[in-house]
Amino acid sequence: MQKIASGEWRAGQLIPNEVDLAQTYQLSQGTVRKALEWMEHAQLVIRKQGRGTFVLDRAGVDMTERYVRVRTAFGQVPEADIEVLHTAVAEATPDEHAALRLKPGAFVRRITRVYSIEGAPFAWATASLPVALFNLTDGEVNSLVTLPKIASRCGVLLGEGEERLRQAAADAQVASALRCKAGTILLASEVLTLTVNGTPAEWRRSFRKLPDGYYYSVPIGVAATAD
Repeated sequence: MQKIASGEWRAGQLIPNEVDLAQTYQLSQGTVRKALEWMEHAQLVIRKQGRGTFVLDRAGVDMTERYVRVRTAFGQVPEADIEVLHTAVAEATPDEHAALRLKPGAFVRRITRVYSIEGAPFAWATASLPVALFNLTDGEVNSLVTLPKIASRCGVLLGEGEERLRQAAADAQVASALRCKAGTILLASEVLTLTVNGTPAEWRRSFRKLPDGYYYSVPIGVAATAD
């Protein structure tokens, strides 16, 4: 994991086989095999029969689409424009402390964005990221935009998370950004994304007004992959 996070093992690179890894770390081959199985489950690597184990591109399109749940009627990820409205570093609020499990006096970077499809805004979101994990400049944040790209730049390996959905009324700020009336009932979302080690990496709050013909899609069950 450290070699992937540091970039020593790059996206698409073939890593040493089980025998070589067992010798390097002085472990049994069975232990190494279990470790690689865990890393594949965490989507750090992909194992291809007869070819070996390769590092996944965690900033690539496939990984980024894990964090995009809006789909067309045909299940495709729409092309969305992302505008960064505001980004700043500030001391964490009590809510951010609780969600991100921060130490007293910790700082976060808050990023507010608007997402649009074909010129029509459909989502407003504010993300809070611990500065201790993501120490970036405003320019870097504006150019990287997505969480997988930010994490890749900072050597942070993203893991699982939880999303909570509810209905909520748009306040004046959200209504202005999404071009709707204040008080309009929207789909409100709260997402906490963790690193592979279980450390909170991002707390995101958003409001969505889905355009006609688009859906909010959530995969369920166990995914099967074929080589």
